[in-house]
Amino acid sequence: MKAKQLYTAAIIVLLLCLACIFASAETRTAAPYVYEILDEENKTAQIVRYAPMQKGDIELVIPAELDGYRIVGIGDNAFKLQRSLVSVRIPEGVTYIGTRAFSSCDGITEVTFPETLERIGNRAFSNCKGLTSVVLPESVTSLGENPFALCSNLTEMTAGGENYMVREGILICIPEKKLVAYLHPSRDGTYVIPDDIEIIGKSAFAECKELTSITLQEGLVRIEESAFKGCTSVSSVTLPDTVIYLGNRAYADCVELRKITIPDSLIKVDGNPFMGDRNLEIIKVSKQHPTLAIVDGTLMDKELMRLLCYPCVQTRTEFTVPEGTRSIGPSAFEFTGSLEKVTLPESVTMIEDYAFSYCTMQEIVLPSHLEEIGMWAFDNCENLEHITVPDGVRELRAKTFAYCKRLENIQLPDSITAIADDAFTGCVSMKEIRLPENLESLGNTVFSGCEGLQRLMIPETVTEIGIRLLSGCSSLAEVSLPSSMTVLPEGIFEYCTSLENAALPEGLKAISNSAFAGCRSLAEIEFPSKVRTIGDYAFKGCQSLTELFLPSGLRTIGEYAFSDCTGIDLVNIPSGTTTIRSNAFEGDENLMNAIIPESVSNMGIRIFYHCPLDMVVWVEKDSYAEHWCESEAITPTYWDGSTPDAEKDGENGL
Repeated sequence: MKAKQLYTAAIIVLLLCLACIFASAETRTAAPYVYEILDEENKTAQIVRYAPMQKGDIELVIPAELDGYRIVGIGDNAFKLQRSLVSVRIPEGVTYIGTRAFSSCDGITEVTFPETLERIGNRAFSNCKGLTSVVLPESVTSLGENPFALCSNLTEMTAGGENYMVREGILICIPEKKLVAYLHPSRDGTYVIPDDIEIIGKSAFAECKELTSITLQEGLVRIEESAFKGCTSVSSVTLPDTVIYLGNRAYADCVELRKITIPDSLIKVDGNPFMGDRNLEIIKVSKQHPTLAIVDGTLMDKELMRLLCYPCVQTRTEFTVPEGTRSIGPSAFEFTGSLEKVTLPESVTMIEDYAFSYCTMQEIVLPSHLEEIGMWAFDNCENLEHITVPDGVRELRAKTFAYCKRLENIQLPDSITAIADDAFTGCVSMKEIRLPENLESLGNTVFSGCEGLQRLMIPETVTEIGIRLLSGCSSLAEVSLPSSMTVLPEGIFEYCTSLENAALPEGLKAISNSAFAGCRSLAEIEFPSKVRTIGDYAFKGCQSLTELFLPSGLRTIGEYAFSDCTGIDLVNIPSGTTTIRSNAFEGDENLMNAIIPESVSNMGIRIFYHCPLDMVVWVEKDSYAEHWCESEAITPTYWDGSTPDAEKDGENGL
């Protein structure tokens, strides 16, 4: 019984945390659901999270109302990864199911949809491998990217109405003549797509590994993104003469694909359709093709002068991109395994998303006229040792150089004004980097996990810094912050275990949650006088702190703010402080004296939990702090050294 109560309590805590996360969107908790209010006047809401309060298999019946609010939608990711669900009944009144709402609920064997349902979002039930059959109501008017992708056992489906039908083992969007989902009808590994299908939708055949042959018929016009991604047994593809569009990653990770014939009708190719196809030896394109060409073994868009695909099968160690190329397309070199050096011509002005992601190259020279580098462009280039970004590039986007583990020498131009999230995260060999003089913003976790980074000077021009900028930079010993900073962001120095001191800007007003958490070498910190708030976990685990001089303007000390600071022996809370939250000094095993002023009017529980039993808590007589001590079974000491017990003894003549 006790274990069950603890489990229930843990779930309630989780739901409360989730409620806090979504507080900005007017969310509320009605266990086991968190819901978001959509329209207060009409009392409508959508479910955004679910945390089951029971173990074992769950046959879930979602309620039509929560706290008087009608449930009209299931939000994105709301039930994702809830593997204990075996069946789900969605109530009448629900009109939409969001992106990946039930993704990877691989225990689900049955889903009942309401007759009010109109929309099902991208991959809403993807990877629900327990599903074998589905009945779609006639009310459905819109399906996103294959809602049933990777449902490898889904072989039966019923759909009616004007918009969708099931025929020949596929789900079809009638108005668009689009194949939305393949339902695994083949028993011999072959499938012929019906001749009235004009579009193969996103992820329609994703990871249909059992198929060895897929015949595309005349009349087909578009093959969308990831349509055949992961069809690992297909070895040859001939596109019909009617196809005009081929989406990014359309045949990605088709590891047995060795030959593909591209017709002259295909005039639009987005990104690299053949990313990760490590055995693709032949991409056949006619010399008369109006837009595409094979140039030095690569697939090029000759109108845009865009390199689309460098085949993974090539064994060259060095490659020079053809002269005149203007852009390196998305994923163009992604997962190429033999290249050590790539040379780009001066004509290249753009490197697009994922262009060299997971490439083995050790060296690349970026052209002087380069203007734009996309997201993840060099992500996981583990052998890349140095890079010089040319003047003219104005932004480094998300994960541009993330996890380049050998990258040690980085030269950035002063033209860069923004560095986005995770741009250098995981670059463990980087010891120092000079930031651009005109830099204005640093995103979240830009240098997170850069274990070798020893020094960082942030320019005065920077006005925006994201969370956990330097989290896990275990060698960081020196840092400079802009003087204009008023809030130290969440987790900025979290687990910077070599950091011994940090000069904080004079105008600083708040130190956010976990700012210095785990900085076990931090021996000295001087608080600016204007600091009013020290957040939750801000200095947790700063074991080397021996003296704590809190700022005169302090008003609030957060939960666990100085917990496990085992070197501190005295805490003097400044007059004017009003709030000390729960567990603020928990585990400070050498804390012998704590002075709490009369101004404190709000105190949480267990503030001095696991501190020495003989520590002295100094308080003003008849203050809030004295009454708090009584509630925590702590004997307080007054300024004159007396205690309430001693005064009582005096009154009684003892």
